[in-house]
Amino acid sequence: MNGIIYIAFKDSFIKEALLSAESLKRFCDIPITLFTDRHIDSEYIDDIKIIKPEHTRSKVDYISESPYEKTLYLDSDTVI
Repeated sequence: MNGIIYIAFKDSFIKEALLSAESLKRFCDIPITLFTDRHIDSEYIDDIKIIKPEHTRSKVDYISESPYEKTLYLDSDTVI
C-alpha cells in the first residue's frame, strides 16, 4: 500500500500539517499518517504515530518508520 507521511510537532507545525492534509484529501484519497508528539483528532489523518522528537529535524529519525510500501513524505507547509 502507498501512503503519505507528515512528521510534525509543536502547535504551529501540527496546524500546518493538518491544513496540508486537508488540501491533499481534496484531490486524492490516499492514506495519511502523521508522526507527532500528541494525539490529534482530524478527519484528514488516517493514522497517528506518537513520537518523542529529540531535535528539530526529527524527520530523519522517523521517515524509515513509514507503515507504507511506497511513501511520499510531505513537509508540513506543503499545500496541494
